[in-house]
Order: sequence, then C-alpha cells, then structure tokens
Amino acid sequence: MMPGMDGWVVYRKLKEDPSTRDIPIAMLTVKARTINKEMALDVIGVEDYITKPFNAEDLVRRVRKLLSSSFRSI
Repeated sequence: MMPGMDGWVVYRKLKEDPSTRDIPIAMLTVKARTINKEMALDVIGVEDYITKPFNAEDLVRRVRKLLSSSFRSI
C-alpha cells in the first residue's frame, strides 16, 4: 500500500492535469478482487489492471502493449 495517498488518488491527479492526462495508466496492485478490476477498467478507464503476484514476462508484455497502443495514437 502506498503511504499518504492510494493509487486512485494518483490516477485522478494524473488525469486532471493537462500535461499528464493522456498518459496510459496500468495499476499494479495487491487487490485482486473482481469488483476492483471491473471498476478500474470499465468505470474509471484504467488501461490495464495487474494483480500481485504477477509473472514478470506477462508484466513486460502488457506494458509493451500499453506503450505501443499509446504511440499509435500520437
């Protein structure tokens, strides 16, 4: 868990700032509950939601996919 503010607050601050709002965000979390994932992806708009424990190769693949899709939209 992050001290001071959680990932949702960080997400909101990034999306509110015009200089960072277009950066794709993947959440890496220990919270594996389905409702958290559904809320992050469907309601809030997080681009990916990765839960711990995670496979390092899968993490790299997902980050690459996120980066490649964000560069296509530029």
